[in-house]
Amino acid sequence: MTALILTVLTAVVLTVSGTVFSQQIVDLSGARKLGEEMRRLSADYLFYYSAFSLPMLMSSCLSVFIRNDGSPALSFVGMCTGAVSNIFLDWLFSLSFIPMALNLVYTSLLYSTKRTTQSDIIAICRGIVIKATAIFCIPVIFGSKTIWAAPLVAEMITFVIAVILTKKTKLIYQ
Repeated sequence: MTALILTVLTAVVLTVSGTVFSQQIVDLSGARKLGEEMRRLSADYLFYYSAFSLPMLMSSCLSVFIRNDGSPALSFVGMCTGAVSNIFLDWLFSLSFIPMALNLVYTSLLYSTKRTTQSDIIAICRGIVIKATAIFCIPVIFGSKTIWAAPLVAEMITFVIAVILTKKTKLIYQ
């Protein structure tokens, strides 16, 4: 119960701070050096990303509960259900739905076969590390109008990591 309460409180803080102070957060992240259009696009992205902090964090929190009950099949079904709903609800990033779905299937497969470390690496890569790097680097390298390619690039890089991790891990189906 404590984990659920802390997850909801964290989501509320992230949602409020990210939606109310999106421009200030973007500026603190170094966007002052960028053009006005890029700053506006970054703040818009952060606003909408923050607005849905609760579903994203609850998904992560609840998957741990499902994993810990000793039923990998239930975890697999739960993760696949989340993946399918994510595909249909994530219309802003429609170009990245194929590698995103594959990444979620890889994550679910690894969770269900008790390879949680590899699964967590994929989840962290697609949720934070690679996506944030792509959001900040792609517009700097290719121009501000390319920021919308960042989720697709991040999912494709994560997919390559998922394939490598899966090939290095011998999967045993029970």
